[in-house]
Amino acid sequence: MSTLEMPNPSDILAEIVQNTCFDTPDRFDPLLNDIRSLLRSLAPDIMAGSLSKTVRAGVYFLRTAHSRRDVIADFFDSYPVDTTAAEILATMECS
Repeated sequence: MSTLEMPNPSDILAEIVQNTCFDTPDRFDPLLNDIRSLLRSLAPDIMAGSLSKTVRAGVYFLRTAHSRRDVIADFFDSYPVDTTAAEILATMECS
């Protein structure tokens, strides 16, 4: 899937957090910023499938509550497993 075909990451996250404690601007925006920061810190070829597993396992955001990590993992689960961190980040930067 090209980055032009990818849905807006903010929209994906908004759908995931709907009716959760993260469904307010004061919780949503920091969550989106954490995802963006994580993607910027990774090798560009890391794939969404791997990211989902490692986030859920607590490799990233170790001190974060499980519910927050699960939402971030669900975000990466919403992409095809072979979508790279660089592709997701490029879409985030353009939206």
